[in-house]
Amino acid sequence: LNIGIPFEEALRNVSNWNFKSSYEFRKVIKEIDSGASVQEALGNMAERIDSTIVKKLIVQLVRCYEEGQSGDELKHIADELINIQKYKLKEFSAKISFLGLLYIALACVAPTLFLAYGIVAMLYLGAEMTPDDIWFMFVFVFPLINLILMVYIKSKTPKMLLEDTKLLSERELLLLRR
Repeated sequence: LNIGIPFEEALRNVSNWNFKSSYEFRKVIKEIDSGASVQEALGNMAERIDSTIVKKLIVQLVRCYEEGQSGDELKHIADELINIQKYKLKEFSAKISFLGLLYIALACVAPTLFLAYGIVAMLYLGAEMTPDDIWFMFVFVFPLINLILMVYIKSKTPKMLLEDTKLLSERELLLLRR
């Protein structure tokens, strides 16, 4: 848009490239070719994708189309979204540091302290702890606690870190290097 390419042609270019969003833009182009307005086609895309970020960008795209704006506004929103993602990743990094320490404590320190307490309790306090109790704790309870913590960590991990694919396609990386 900043170099003067018409809006619909810019959409076609995005749909023809190998971006992660190109598939959705192909659907938009098909709808436009079938007679839908650009606003309708982009609105349908926003309805298909359950993401507030995408909806925000679609609103900005419609504004750019209707008002003939340049891509500067889109770039501003993209920069804002990148900053939000950076903040969320930093926040996750801080949480995962604590959870990592908690995992080490539950996986190593807690079983050791339990065993030491069991031995001291049996020798000096007269408490009865059978070998079956110790086996039960080490075979079921401690692994279950660790598993629950790992599931919790995975549930709090941002989706972008769980994907096996690269964040940017090769073509996007080449464009950024220019």
